[in-house]
Amino acid sequence: MERFLGWCALAVVIGFSARAGAQVPEEPAAAPTVGDPAAAPTVGDPAAAPTVGDPAAAPTVGDPAAAPTVGDPGHWAISLDRAFGFDYLKETSSMNGVDTQTASMTSFSLFGSPPLLASTVFSFPRAGVDVFVAPGLSVGAGLGVMHGSEDRTPTGGTPTNISFTGVLAAPRIGYVARLAPSISFWPRAGVTIYYVTLDNSPSGLSETLHFFAGTVEAPFVFTIAPRVALTFGPTFDMTFSSGVSVNQPSSYGGTTGAVAKVMEVGAQAGLVITL
Repeated sequence: MERFLGWCALAVVIGFSARAGAQVPEEPAAAPTVGDPAAAPTVGDPAAAPTVGDPAAAPTVGDPAAAPTVGDPGHWAISLDRAFGFDYLKETSSMNGVDTQTASMTSFSLFGSPPLLASTVFSFPRAGVDVFVAPGLSVGAGLGVMHGSEDRTPTGGTPTNISFTGVLAAPRIGYVARLAPSISFWPRAGVTIYYVTLDNSPSGLSETLHFFAGTVEAPFVFTIAPRVALTFGPTFDMTFSSGVSVNQPSSYGGTTGAVAKVMEVGAQAGLVITL
């Protein structure tokens, strides 16, 4: 009997021990932490965010690769044309069927024509607006307003003041050829319409001039910053229609007329911004 009770007690102890072992919870797996190579990227994880210069990152605002350049379709170019450069001028006047060469000069201009000759208007700076209607193809115009004056005192003569005021419009069409990532060639052709008046004081002598000229420009475009570029290249202007009207006081015999022919060849620089 005692042996039977001992075996029963041993069985009860073994049963309780097995039940207690089955109810012990398993230890949870450790959660991934920041910096754990096996962890998935989380918000704020430096390894998950693209950085500047990352080839896989999409272009962002301010990224030079995302900025438009001259020639990109759907964009505009705002420019300052012929800001400075060299220019050769030849002018011939015709009166009563007689041609007379009235001017021939080579000059350097910086934001304006150095000599006070209204016919040098082609070297004056002008604002340009061009839109790229197709890849590389531009349509636009140059627009300018000019005013100048100069005091002259001839040797042994009477001091005079000569002033002029003029406007010009130069519609044009061009094509941009990309030569390198930051260098392009942008030839343009069109016409220039120019109207100017000159006044001589105190003589009262005045002149009115109007020119229609064929214009060709072939600047190279050098991108120096996102959307900003410098231009430099040859220019050519040749009048195909013109007129000069001289209004003289009665003491000079009234009004006379003349026709002027102007040719200008130069190398001019400017600035262009792409929008």
